[in-house]
Amino acid sequence: MRYSALSIRGYLRETNEDTYAVTRQGIFVVADGVGGSRHGEAASKLAVNAILHYLTSRRQSLKRCPKPTMIAAAKETNSEIFRQGLIDPRFIGMGTTVVAAFLDKQRAHLVNVGDSRAYLIRPPNIIKQLTKDHSLLQELHDRLGDHEISHSKLLKHIITQWLGSRKISPYYSSIALRRGDYVLLCTDGLSGILSGTQIMDKIVSGSTLEKANRELVTAAKEMGGNDDITIVLVRVDHDNRKSKKR
Repeated sequence: MRYSALSIRGYLRETNEDTYAVTRQGIFVVADGVGGSRHGEAASKLAVNAILHYLTSRRQSLKRCPKPTMIAAAKETNSEIFRQGLIDPRFIGMGTTVVAAFLDKQRAHLVNVGDSRAYLIRPPNIIKQLTKDHSLLQELHDRLGDHEISHSKLLKHIITQWLGSRKISPYYSSIALRRGDYVLLCTDGLSGILSGTQIMDKIVSGSTLEKANRELVTAAKEMGGNDDITIVLVRVDHDNRKSKKR
């Protein structure tokens, strides 16, 4: 697989509160310090480092049992961030969203807390959101359906879960991969501005992963995006489908 990452500070930010990590072992993590919380930058860095350490130190468990291992990584990291607030009053209330992915030879395994997202892009015209937002809008959608609520930006950006809170319920998903697939991890600085179709079009038309990332950032800025933007884009170059017996 090949991958490329890009993170830029938003127009209205003094610092970039996003953090990401990529590895050759197929582990990718993106976190977004919760806007308005104290020390969002510190929380996102702590989250990425903690999840990366948890998963890389449990490689065999991750390969054999990816779902419980990834959920445990998110929960342990949540407890660690919460404990930091108890130990040091300066960090009380700090929080972050997170999305993490593990790509093995057959599948992509994902876990998220908050509204940082992951997508599968399968050229030429398929895009599928692999994560589920922990947001007020998503909760209302689950209860009332599409036609009963207003898709306001205000509701969309009110998150209901984040790392650093007392209790979380991480969302896990898994999907089979094919040669030519892309897996995108991003913060809401991108997904909150561009639609799925717009994201897919930029990735499919990009000549390289790096160019696709730059064009995504440019498009988000041109549409009024002023938040931090972080993108991790992975391309599957090997065919993971098992050959049929003859």
